[in-house]
Amino acid sequence: MNLFSSEEHARSWPGFDPAFEKNLQPLETYVGRFGGERFRARSSANYMSLRASGAFNAV
Repeated sequence: MNLFSSEEHARSWPGFDPAFEKNLQPLETYVGRFGGERFRARSSANYMSLRASGAFNAV
């Protein structure tokens, strides 16, 4: 997870390792990846029941 406000901020962090520079992604990348129904459903009170029933297999 990127906890930095910008790539510049991340690069100026003392613990920044240039080997991981390819992992710097804009927020839109993570919103697209984790914004789907399967991930949003995890906040549901009956998530485990839905998962067990196979409700997510079609997604």
